[in-house]
Amino acid sequence: MSHFFGAETVEPFAKIAGSGKPGEEIEIVRIDAEQGFPFQTFATIGVSAHSVPVKGFGPKEIRVEFLIHIPFSWSLKSPVFDSPEFQWPIEWLKTVAENFVAKEIQLNGQHNIISNGDPAEPLGQGTQQSCLLLISDFYDFSPTDVGDGKPIHFFHIVPLYASERDFEKNQDVVKLLEAMAEIPTSLVVSPARKPCV
Repeated sequence: MSHFFGAETVEPFAKIAGSGKPGEEIEIVRIDAEQGFPFQTFATIGVSAHSVPVKGFGPKEIRVEFLIHIPFSWSLKSPVFDSPEFQWPIEWLKTVAENFVAKEIQLNGQHNIISNGDPAEPLGQGTQQSCLLLISDFYDFSPTDVGDGKPIHFFHIVPLYASERDFEKNQDVVKLLEAMAEIPTSLVVSPARKPCV
């Protein structure tokens, strides 16, 4: 993944609970990208210690990790980054990872949409986005073979509006991604972006 994004910096960012068993800790790392990718990536490491069956991937259990893109303008060195309107994307990355390991979130294929409640509530302060798109193998580095014959599939987490979730239900994920492609930064966290549909 770091090679794909031309990353010069990969640094530990946070640890999350995981299963509590030794050797099964989960951490989040921060990955800088080259200028062609105007964002920083936060990714989990350790979720893939838990192989699970996922519909759409065949009968085998698969290993997954999660990632999310945050704008470079969200500087971790700024005190502002600690405020709630900047923290919710990382909190959702943690929540998805923890709930996946606890088997409270089940993935039903190569793309999944999770709503924040019913009716869906905003994901955090400063946004009306209320759902998350989890899409796997979106980049050329995924699935990643780590040499043990059990590749890791990376699920990219993208905040969505409820209208985009509904569009995907009525159309399909390809049409949603085509609509999102009209906004070049739509796959990067952007709390105030306009809905794509």
